[in-house]
Amino acid sequence: MTFLAFCVRHAVPVIVAVLLAILFGVLAVVQIPRQLTPTVDVPVIGVAVRYLGAGPQEIEKEIVDKLEEQLNAVEGVREMTSQSQDGGCSIRLEFDWGTDLGVASIDVTNKLNLVPELPDEADEPTIFFGEEFGYPICFISLKGEGKTSDDLREFAEDVLEPYLKRVLGVSRVDVYGGRERQVEATFDPYTLASYQLTPMEVAQALAQANRNTRGGRIDELKNRWVVRTVGEFRTADDVEQVVLRRPGMPDVRMDELLEVSRQKFKDAEAYVRIDAAQGIVFAVHKKTGQNVVAIMQEVYQTVGYLNENILDRQAMRMEVVYDESEYIKRSIGQLNENVFICAALAGAVLVLFLRNPSAILTVFVTIPISFISTFIVLWALGRTLNVVSLAGLAFAVGLLVDNAIVVLENIYRHREMGKGPMQAALDGGREVWAAVAASTLTTVAVFVPILLIQEEAGQLFRDIAYAIAISVSLSLVVSMTVIPMLTARILRTRHGAGDASAQARGVWYWATFQWFGGWFKRRLTGLVAWILARPARRAVTALGILGVFGAALVGFLGITQPTYLPTGNRNFVIGFVLTEAGASLDHNLAVAKEIERRVYDVEAQVPASERMERFFAVALPGRVFFGARSADADKARAMADRVQAAVGSAPPPFLPGFMLEDWFRRNGRFLKEPIAGITVFAEQVGLFQHRGTIGGQTISVTVRGDDIQRLYAIAGRIQQRLAETTGVQFVNPSYKLGNWELRPTPDGKRCADVGLTKADVGYFVGALVNGVKVADFREEGGNELDLTLRGKPDFRRHIEAIGDVPLWTPRGGTVTLSQVASILPEEGYDVIQHTQQQRSVELETAIEPDVPIGQVVEAVRHDILEPMYADGTIPAEYVVDLRGTAQDLARMWRALQWSLVLALVIVYLLMAALFESFAYPFVIMLSVPLAVVGGFMMFWTMFFYNLWLGIPPPQLDVVTMLGFVILIGIVVNNAILVVAQALNYHRNEGMEIKRAIVASVESRIRPIFMSTMTSVLAMMPLVLRPGPGSELYQGLGAVVVGGLLISTVFTLILTPVVFSFGFGATERLHALARRWGLIVGDAGDAP
Repeated sequence: MTFLAFCVRHAVPVIVAVLLAILFGVLAVVQIPRQLTPTVDVPVIGVAVRYLGAGPQEIEKEIVDKLEEQLNAVEGVREMTSQSQDGGCSIRLEFDWGTDLGVASIDVTNKLNLVPELPDEADEPTIFFGEEFGYPICFISLKGEGKTSDDLREFAEDVLEPYLKRVLGVSRVDVYGGRERQVEATFDPYTLASYQLTPMEVAQALAQANRNTRGGRIDELKNRWVVRTVGEFRTADDVEQVVLRRPGMPDVRMDELLEVSRQKFKDAEAYVRIDAAQGIVFAVHKKTGQNVVAIMQEVYQTVGYLNENILDRQAMRMEVVYDESEYIKRSIGQLNENVFICAALAGAVLVLFLRNPSAILTVFVTIPISFISTFIVLWALGRTLNVVSLAGLAFAVGLLVDNAIVVLENIYRHREMGKGPMQAALDGGREVWAAVAASTLTTVAVFVPILLIQEEAGQLFRDIAYAIAISVSLSLVVSMTVIPMLTARILRTRHGAGDASAQARGVWYWATFQWFGGWFKRRLTGLVAWILARPARRAVTALGILGVFGAALVGFLGITQPTYLPTGNRNFVIGFVLTEAGASLDHNLAVAKEIERRVYDVEAQVPASERMERFFAVALPGRVFFGARSADADKARAMADRVQAAVGSAPPPFLPGFMLEDWFRRNGRFLKEPIAGITVFAEQVGLFQHRGTIGGQTISVTVRGDDIQRLYAIAGRIQQRLAETTGVQFVNPSYKLGNWELRPTPDGKRCADVGLTKADVGYFVGALVNGVKVADFREEGGNELDLTLRGKPDFRRHIEAIGDVPLWTPRGGTVTLSQVASILPEEGYDVIQHTQQQRSVELETAIEPDVPIGQVVEAVRHDILEPMYADGTIPAEYVVDLRGTAQDLARMWRALQWSLVLALVIVYLLMAALFESFAYPFVIMLSVPLAVVGGFMMFWTMFFYNLWLGIPPPQLDVVTMLGFVILIGIVVNNAILVVAQALNYHRNEGMEIKRAIVASVESRIRPIFMSTMTSVLAMMPLVLRPGPGSELYQGLGAVVVGGLLISTVFTLILTPVVFSFGFGATERLHALARRWGLIVGDAGDAP
């Protein structure tokens, strides 16, 4: 007994299997992680070193050069970049996609262990992985009545942060705002010199005293006592009572040298403003692959618990000001609605064509069974439920009934031949299973090349590839098991009392549809017969269709400017502010307050329904960033424009005229005078934010060379031209000129004369100005603070006073700092960047959201770089690279092109195996260029449709281009049906080939149009219903829908015509080969 026969005759096991599949599918839906986009394993490892008080040049020389020398030997590193700036450095190792970061991290750790000794004041290198560089999943504010930001910071770190870190799935929590408390021991250099001491000696004495000493153990009878002398500092008195002993010198207590205070704070690293008040912000990051929705549910529970049980008593309040899960839930909610609409439209098509309740039910059950069962496989494969995977399932809804329709139609045919229900189900299913399996295989096979792409976009493709391939494969299983079983028991034939056609005569719309279907069928088959009657007609038709579509394809490809990934439509706007070089943190705070004031003034002028809900600003050394949340994601783009206008940043004047006019029409009344000395860039947060400072569409122009001043000059000229390029929104250089430094430079000879080393002078200056950590201070409550030795504030308020500070020398006597070091103000660097161990400068360039990045890349190459190389502005020894999304696009475009070729080859070979011919697949493959043209036509239709609606249009990004790959596996199915049935009529029923072709078209019009209409109508909600997340799949849907529509209509004309030529040519070649003796015996109808 065959498996098909078992399923037809044994209904209970089949029903039980279906129920189990639905049960486990529902469990999988509940358990599968939910997040906005698929998990992308970014092949990046970062190494960070904190070195407070050191400048970029010192860090470059003492840390970065040493680390890079070792890390350059790490296996598989594609690119190594680093940044040295005040207080620390970071090194970014980018590996080839697909690299096992676990193995790579071991190699990185081993190489770090080989690094020569780093400065004592530098922290140990810290390693970060891929998504740890990613965008936070939420921001949480903390405010309190009558509380300073310092108070809030201390409470946040000591009490609140541990609660957030304990949330399942959270990788780290960053705290912005306020200052960290420390125990500060301040010294007067004159006092130290009078006691013949240096800051280093004081620091060493404190470090030695701050330790517990193990004293062994004492056994007393049956008890064992561990002896431990406690010397750790617990109070300020403990520090002040430390005695410093020196041979031949009187003892000195620290209270004679130092003033110790537990209520001191480290220098502020950031200031935070939340809704026009000072506060604290928590940035919460998730672990890779974790469920964002589940994490945020627990975060909200934790915040509620903290507010109710801890913060209310402290007059404080925590509030989530940005939550990524809101967008995820809206996006998935919209897709869920689309899935139900898709299923309803597919069901409507079945009703329209079948008009038989039992047949409709039989086919329709394929959708829920296949759909729900898909989640089992996705869960088992470790995938997540996200916008991409759910969009793939929504696209697949219309395809799920294709196999069932073919099987049902064939079983119908056998029933009408007079066979019984069981026999008809067996014969009908057995007869088409090979063709159905082959058709499914071509649809699934095109995704094989996609699964091999390791790049970022390839990992995004995987979820949609898995979703469609799995669901369509499961629909094949359902169509060959459940469908025959059901038809054998509940299916009514189309004749007799249950004749649906007779019933349709009483319903005018069914009768009208039936009449129109018959009329169209007669017209189309008549047209095909008329064309096939004369060779000239066939030639003109084939050449005409191929010529028109070929010219259209060339035209579309000529105007195609690809971009990388969709920009997204979240309800959050992020802004970046570049301030003047060397600007103090207090100055940047004033800038943040001014931006805040202007934004609130502008928002007061718009309707309440369009205003922002939340606003926060963070002032950092060298820059400011801010965020604003909108209640409606569709209003966020307009809010970003208002923010730009509020700070006086109008759009570039070289934008197309209609875009400028539209911008000023909407935002002209909000435009204010620019804020002097700053550059502001505000944009709607995109779907993919893991790369770069800006995020969204960016081109990073990197200039590499040895002379840093020459680098700055070249980069400055490139930046000027970039800012004038159409489509460029903002240029963010990785450097700032005019960053002044006060550089004490020790004189080696003078230092040696008095017994000092350059390191002694450097330590003294560091302790005097920035302070040096000398020990850990553990309070009674268990809090651990830094004990910092630092000069009194009077000696660091004015740069003139530093040179007169006294320093005790080992040879006895006192010198001033200016006597052993030259102290000069010089222009320095705020950051020193390396690329592949060379000094480099990066110009991160933001592209307008609606401008294809490929267009800007071409302009940069041909209009900027090539002329600058030609006229010598860029010397030959300096290298300029295009990186960022431009580099990603180039890599992905190459991979996608190979995937298209490989998909075509795979489909061709599968059809060659199906038809046992290498000629007939060429006939079928001609439907592909028709589909590509149809895809472009529908894409541009939706582009202008969205512009008419006033919403962002779809872009020809790499996700949209995936639609053309999907078309290869789908559109050939209709041509397969026509060719296979024509060969069947010719070989098995002896029809003349032209008559067989016409009969094939006549018999296949109904299932072809039924499957096409179910697929197209089921996908239309994804194309026509813009909303959260739709920018990710709308373009892809437009391509597939357009390709299916156009190819279906013209394939029914072109395929019969070309097949008639191909069949005749094949027969003639076959006969010639027989005559020449190349073929012996009966080799069939195909070579």
